[in-house]
Amino acid sequence: MALKTVIRGLLIQMGATRKRKGNKEKERLLEDLKQIEAKNKLNPSKKLTKQVNKINSELHALSLTTMERQMRKLNLIHYTQGNKAGKTLARRLKTHYLQSKLPYMTSAANTKLYNPQDIVEELASFYDTLYNLQ
Repeated sequence: MALKTVIRGLLIQMGATRKRKGNKEKERLLEDLKQIEAKNKLNPSKKLTKQVNKINSELHALSLTTMERQMRKLNLIHYTQGNKAGKTLARRLKTHYLQSKLPYMTSAANTKLYNPQDIVEELASFYDTLYNLQ
């Protein structure tokens, strides 16, 4: 059990290092792009335009690798879960439940009922009178 924990910690550490490195690279490229675009606005030249295009292509490649990794992760999740409902359905149902939950109900006497037990009693009396149940 301890070995699994150590390996998991190492994998998390490697992932965090890779993410930090990617973020630094992206920040560096964005800063370079900002500086070169500012120079290109003052004195336009083909050399600066080529540099801007090169940095843009590097940023695009960096974002493509990120998207590729995300797609692989998504495919892995769907493969491992198969056609089981699992977490995906639970997440959807949870958001749907939160959107459909009623915070209160107005009674026949035009008072707002917030207590779930009071709401149940009000609904029971409503259906009792609706269907004339004795």
